[in-house]
Amino acid sequence: MGSQIMDPPKRTGKQERYHDYGMFTKFRGPAGNSVVVISGTRDEGVSQTAEVFTNAQKLEEISRQVDLAMPIEALLDVSAFDGVSLTGRPLVTTNRKDPLFR
Repeated sequence: MGSQIMDPPKRTGKQERYHDYGMFTKFRGPAGNSVVVISGTRDEGVSQTAEVFTNAQKLEEISRQVDLAMPIEALLDVSAFDGVSLTGRPLVTTNRKDPLFR
């Protein structure tokens, strides 16, 4: 699977909503430390993913689906408007199987 660079939405004279994606991963590092990776397809995906995983209320909602103390992966659908992220909704959230984690 190749990678694709995504350009920002083209200006059409009217402002439109669009979707971005964000990815959050947390796993155990080789020294027992936690490694966290936050990424997105555009800036809005990254900023909204960071917002979701640093907001106590949103973390509580996610903790109903997965054990946040364990390694996890989450894919978020981010709704954006004119370069501003509006909402981040988890599409898939799962605990990872990590052989180093006990």
